[in-house]
This record gives sequence, C-alpha cells and structure tokens, in this order.
Amino acid sequence: MPPVPPVPTCAVTVMASRNALYEDFERVIKLIETGAIDVSPWVTHRCSMDSFEASFDKWKDPREGVIKGMILCEPCDDEEGEVAE
Repeated sequence: MPPVPPVPTCAVTVMASRNALYEDFERVIKLIETGAIDVSPWVTHRCSMDSFEASFDKWKDPREGVIKGMILCEPCDDEEGEVAE
C-alpha cells in the first residue's frame, strides 16, 4: 500500500470515535431505539433531499447554529428499507 500523501491541516477537520468498539455502537444504537437516549435535541436542522443543496449552503454558516443536520428521505414500508409507494 503506498503512503498517504500529507494533507494540509488548515483545510481539514478530523473527527472520530476514540476507543469505540463494534459492541459500543450496538449498545448506543439500542439505547437510541428504545428511547433511553433522546437524540432529538441534537438534530437542530432538517431538510428534504430536494432542498439539500440550498440547505447545506446555509448550514455551513456557523451563525446557523447547526449541531446535526438531517436529510429527510422517503418513508420505508419495512425493515429492508423498501420505499413506500
């Protein structure tokens, strides 16, 4: 595998989950699904897929106060993610 070229640090923000294992994510997802953790305060902005481009341009402005932006997709009929007609 070739070495990774240097990345200008002034142009990149790297965020990661430190020391998290697969089991940690399973646990957190289960807590969210059961309502033990309420994530709604973190989702501060929402948009449709059709308005994503314009919304994202606004969301990049720190004055918008975005914590987490969510793109709302078509509702699904089942667990496999089939889109409702």
